Amino acid sequence: MKKVEIKVEEVICYEDQIVVIQPDYMLNTTFDNLIEKAKKNSKRVEGGAKEFASCLRELGLEVESHTYSFPESPRTSEFELIDIRDKD
Repeated sequence: MKKVEIKVEEVICYEDQIVVIQPDYMLNTTFDNLIEKAKKNSKRVEGGAKEFASCLRELGLEVESHTYSFPESPRTSEFELIDIRDKD
């Protein structure tokens, strides 16, 4: 019998929902700019919805609620075989 090593790449997607309060006095363009800034800042650290919500708070927005599906409830999962080779 021979051993075969199979390398697999798996991508798992999670879906969370963040509810943010946009103050009445804040223009939509200002709000959009804060969202983009939070998106960029969250990618510099760990990333993900939890980090994004934290960045929104740091920028002065009120996060009313945030759902967390990680790690219990992935929305989708896909995998691809990367490599198959005999193992000595």
